[in-house]
Amino acid sequence: MADPLVERFLAVLPEADSLHVIERNADPAALARLVALNPGKDNQIRLILEEHSACSSAANNRLSERLLRNVARDLGPAKLQKMIDFYQSSDVARADLLFGRLERGETLSDAEQGEADRIIARYPLEDFTRQMGSLQLSALDDRDFAAELAACESARDSTLAREKMIRDELPDSNP
Repeated sequence: MADPLVERFLAVLPEADSLHVIERNADPAALARLVALNPGKDNQIRLILEEHSACSSAANNRLSERLLRNVARDLGPAKLQKMIDFYQSSDVARADLLFGRLERGETLSDAEQGEADRIIARYPLEDFTRQMGSLQLSALDDRDFAAELAACESARDSTLAREKMIRDELPDSNP
């Protein structure tokens, strides 16, 4: 059964819509290599690679959603509600601006630093960031994700073989 607070959290995230977007972009390098090896089959190759991209994109989306759900559950109800409040507030835009400047190595004025400190004190951003970092590392060992990517690659390779396409080694999907 879905936790309504977790669902609200997922809904307010700026990247919430992207969790449902399926990218269908053929890898340009793989497309160029295969077209060079299989002249005249450009459209067929593009469709195969676009289908592979869609498969990998869906797997990435499922992994991202699993990670976000785990982070939400690990934060607990009180901190999760604070994160929902953050994403529904004007503080999110200001934090993006201030923290973006810090990430680029810029120095904040004393007033801006005070504002950044108040935002950090008001919301559990450090806990959220720490949880995301830990789970992103664990994603590297996510067997479901690895199996999904392997299935995508197998489907791509099987289709290329069935269509009797000459192929060199194609790179694996990127998580």
